[in-house]
Amino acid sequence: MPGAGRPALYPHYCIPLSPTVNRWCHLRVADIFALESPAEFRGHGLFFYTNHPIKWVRIAGVVVAIDELEGRRIYTIDDSSGATIECVANVAQPFGSGTATGVAPSNSTRGAETYQPQIPLVDGDIDIGHVVDVKGGIKIFRGSRQIQADKIGHLRSTEQEVQFWERITSLRNEILDRPWVLDKKEVRRCQRESDHRHSRHTGIHKRNISIPAATAQVGPHRESSRRPERIPPATALRPSTSNSKVRKSGLEGKAKLATKKIITAGRYDALGL
Repeated sequence: MPGAGRPALYPHYCIPLSPTVNRWCHLRVADIFALESPAEFRGHGLFFYTNHPIKWVRIAGVVVAIDELEGRRIYTIDDSSGATIECVANVAQPFGSGTATGVAPSNSTRGAETYQPQIPLVDGDIDIGHVVDVKGGIKIFRGSRQIQADKIGHLRSTEQEVQFWERITSLRNEILDRPWVLDKKEVRRCQRESDHRHSRHTGIHKRNISIPAATAQVGPHRESSRRPERIPPATALRPSTSNSKVRKSGLEGKAKLATKKIITAGRYDALGL
């Protein structure tokens, strides 16, 4: 079990390579309470036997107590290892049932009326004195460890119980009592893949929130990214033409002569200043 000589834990990105993290680990109840919970892994549902990460467990024992609560049933299991543990099993609730206080759900919570929690698979009725095999994940409730049951089955013979205890011994001798060791190349590869995933996620996030300056919206108006069209000088002062004919008044020629005389009269402008 964990002690002063416990090997160092591998980082998060190495955990998927563990031989124990994605399997049902046959353990005694006393072993579950002896698992370590390092601060850097809290909130991930991971516990450690030496440096082996454990998330899913499997225990077997006698049901010594049953508590009925709203939406769940709690079985207390004793496997003669010196400790007992509570196994929580969700139970089905009628659709559209109200809350524990009898208050009807509001419009904001009406969509959750049909929510049903994950119901474990159970092979039959369970009563005090039955020997059961429980599969589930470890969780902490009010400072105490529990098992959130995913499947509960009965052990109906002594032979089945003996086989279960043999699996506990086999797991300890073949895996748990030996430190988990990874090659340094594997650790570096996992780190590179983790950094690559992080950089991709960060890059996608930045691209989603970036706004080009040319198309940025300022207030209710939007700046155009196109340059204004340049008007050729030859056409800039050209009067617009239309299909209708323009009637001449006969004063056009005199206006041109007057303009020439004003401009060439001296150094003063047309206003005489």
